[in-house]
Amino acid sequence: MGRLPRSLSRCVEGGPVRSQAPMIDTHCHILPGIDDGPRDLAEALEMARIAVADGIQTIVATPHLDCERDALSPDFLRDQVARFNAALTEAQIPLTVLPGAEIRIGADLLERAKSGSLMTLADRGTHLLLELPFNSYPSYVPQLFFGLQLLGLAPILAHPERTALFRTHPEVIQGLVDRGALVQVNADSLTRWRDRTVRALAFDLLKHGAVHLLASDAHDTRHRPPQLSRA
Repeated sequence: MGRLPRSLSRCVEGGPVRSQAPMIDTHCHILPGIDDGPRDLAEALEMARIAVADGIQTIVATPHLDCERDALSPDFLRDQVARFNAALTEAQIPLTVLPGAEIRIGADLLERAKSGSLMTLADRGTHLLLELPFNSYPSYVPQLFFGLQLLGLAPILAHPERTALFRTHPEVIQGLVDRGALVQVNADSLTRWRDRTVRALAFDLLKHGAVHLLASDAHDTRHRPPQLSRA
């Protein structure tokens, strides 16, 4: 994984270093039974074993949260992560999991951010991992991002290479980056994504220095496993 922005690096680093280059996965659907990630604890633990074998030391658990529908509170997510960390310890899996969320943007996102009802990345109150619609680009996004920044929250754009509009208008991403947004690209977009346009945009963003985080966006043990090393 590339070097994290300094504030984000402080946000998620911690725990014993197992190797010369331990990896941090900042986007992973590893909590069991919450969204479209692992169905049960056994599958979640197997995902954790795959991550450790790949060299991942820390995972930020980022279940989907739709601002206009879901009510996954920070306290609920903290409790779920604490339970999963206890299961990891019992299973003797050397992995640290931190709370987070992948938040689908909606018209009320700014108000929810102001109220403190959104889980920030690693629960440090500094970064929000945000997912845009795959087939549209709401016109209020730049204003929303600016509003979050005024609150002291840095927006992280989750896997923009998978958004249809960005594949034809990558300059929109660059405009957000120029205004302080961070970009997270999925590892498998660089290694095995079947849609060539997704892979092409991921590499184009890399070439232009517009990628700040590389994450697995893992959901299971077979089709979308928590692996970063190949990318």
